[in-house]
Amino acid sequence: MDLLDSSNATLQTKNVSPDTADSCSSWTPSPVVFTGIPTKKMIGLNLKIYFEGSPDVSIPVKDVDAKCSKPTFDGSSNVASVTPDQANIDIGEAYTVSCNSGFNAQASELTCLESGALSAEPICEKGSDGLAGWVIAVIVIAAVVVTVAVVGAVWMLKFKNKGKEEEDKKKDAVVNMKSVEENLDSSP
Repeated sequence: MDLLDSSNATLQTKNVSPDTADSCSSWTPSPVVFTGIPTKKMIGLNLKIYFEGSPDVSIPVKDVDAKCSKPTFDGSSNVASVTPDQANIDIGEAYTVSCNSGFNAQASELTCLESGALSAEPICEKGSDGLAGWVIAVIVIAAVVVTVAVVGAVWMLKFKNKGKEEEDKKKDAVVNMKSVEENLDSSP
């Protein structure tokens, strides 16, 4: 038997041996499984059956309408929500994952693949919601400002003290000059 696509091209061939039974009432057919066919090619399929000495028979196969089911998650997964709130989505559509505060989605979009499976699982991992980065930046800026202020204050004190030392030397010189003048005045 052959599985044919909508243009009657053979997708796969399976050789099937007829089952034997003592009577029709005890006969159970064996399933024939075709695998590995992309879902987009599973529309308009036909099954071509041929027997030795008999004309070929072509039977239409029901179209496969692949969809993806909305993923489920428990409270311990840190997944806040999965949208849209639909039980199933079509191929190519996506569910969007939102995580609890402080957690990031491994994959924020879960796309429905041709196989009928989602592209990823809804997993939320411990992460930063951006606030921690801002806190670190503010701390670094504050440390720089404090450092500049301390260096500036030390420089100002040195400069002020240097000026005071020079002023004190001038006062000492004036005092010394006065004492020299007093000594000169008091001498006979």
